[in-house]
Amino acid sequence: MPRSEARVVTQLGQRYMTLLCRHFRHKVPAEVTGDTARADFPWGAVARMAATPDHLQVTCTAGNPADLARTQDVIAIHLARFAFRDKPEIIWQPLPD
Repeated sequence: MPRSEARVVTQLGQRYMTLLCRHFRHKVPAEVTGDTARADFPWGAVARMAATPDHLQVTCTAGNPADLARTQDVIAIHLARFAFRDKPEIIWQPLPD
């Protein structure tokens, strides 16, 4: 399964992770548990998030490259919207299968 990861430098990782999941929860299963979170998308992709004091790490897994790209886009668009003051740099790195 294709996987990717982005490490977003921010001191507001917990806040952004919570906002993302709260927003996603309107349409897909999404849950925050402490410093981690998970969102399950209807096309079979999963986004896992972990917040630390200095960054937000997002790992996406999907059944194929197109669904992975779609998941990355959804995460990036929404994160940019919620973190508009921070203007986070989101660079996706592929992970080995």
